[in-house]
Amino acid sequence: MFRFTIPPDAEILPENPTGTLLMVSHDRAFLNNIVTSTIALDGSGRVLETVGGYDDWLKQNEAAKPEPRQRKPGTNPANEIQTAPES
Repeated sequence: MFRFTIPPDAEILPENPTGTLLMVSHDRAFLNNIVTSTIALDGSGRVLETVGGYDDWLKQNEAAKPEPRQRKPGTNPANEIQTAPES
């Protein structure tokens, strides 16, 4: 896996950037601090653009808040390690 880390105080963009940079991240704090608009897929084939970061998107799209996932009975959570039976 390739990992590129940018120090939080780094200035990586020019003072007056032009053009568009498409960024995909699961780091909500990073997105809130970096992006000027958010593009989201709503699950029904529509693409929604919202001014601001992830928190702004949540405020403007209350219905789009993810619901907590519920486990199916008899399954293990994804973060548990399953061991194979000994033979």
